[in-house]
Amino acid sequence: LLTGLIKLFLRELPEPLLTFPLFAEFTAAIDLPGENTPEQVQAIKVAVEKLPTANRILLHRLIRLCNEMLKFTSQNLMSTQNLAIVLGPSMLYDQECDELSMVKSIQRSNSVVVVMITNYESIFGNLVLPTHVLPPPKLDKLP
Repeated sequence: LLTGLIKLFLRELPEPLLTFPLFAEFTAAIDLPGENTPEQVQAIKVAVEKLPTANRILLHRLIRLCNEMLKFTSQNLMSTQNLAIVLGPSMLYDQECDELSMVKSIQRSNSVVVVMITNYESIFGNLVLPTHVLPPPKLDKLP
């Protein structure tokens, strides 16, 4: 239920969480040789650092939540791969993806999310996040 709600939220965003301009950079990281290699992790970390602040904060919290959900895999049946399958295509997709390349694009998106979840500490451990993105609302202007 929770992953469905998050997926719906992500689909309603005007642009994917990992942004159209960074699609090629995230997927290029997955195209590096091997699977879940230090080079892939570093390339994804560099791309994460290029995200707009609000996207980076939301991504950090979402991947942290995924890691918390993994603690209850035996009850919720959500493995790292399952979380990536549910969330990946809503987090990262190409703006101009045709039907023929869609399957490959989804697989690459899922792989990016697997690397992020699996390497949460390496990617997000030293990430400095602001306490807020927007200024708090003025209390005198609230109804």
